[in-house]
Amino acid sequence: MKKALMLAFGAALLGGCVRHRVTEFDPGIYPVSPEEAVALTQAGYPDSSILEKIRQNGVERKPQTEDLLHLQREGVSAAVQTAMLEAPVTTQRPPSERTTVYVEEADPDAVIGIAAIAAWFLGTRHAAHHRHIHTHACRH
Repeated sequence: MKKALMLAFGAALLGGCVRHRVTEFDPGIYPVSPEEAVALTQAGYPDSSILEKIRQNGVERKPQTEDLLHLQREGVSAAVQTAMLEAPVTTQRPPSERTTVYVEEADPDAVIGIAAIAAWFLGTRHAAHHRHIHTHACRH
């Protein structure tokens, strides 16, 4: 009985705690190179998609005069070329996942309530067990 009550109280303590798990995913940074801008354009991606990628990831390096001439020859729009000139230069960073677990303190009222219910439940089961034993003329 003592062991059962200790287990019930332990369960009540754990039951009164609140645990939150937050998983954050960082997609990483993949800066756009002039070669990638050409590849995306030739693959048929709309300017809006390429501009969004540049806005989110920046550029690998600022395009030089030769790069701009190459971009123009390969059909990269003026809007994408301008965005590449104005975007910040960034360093590639791979994606990562970070999990943070928050444990809040137990609510004292919840702990006491759960412990009381568990003790009552165990007590009634124990009493029923004794009635069963004593009605069959068993000794212990």
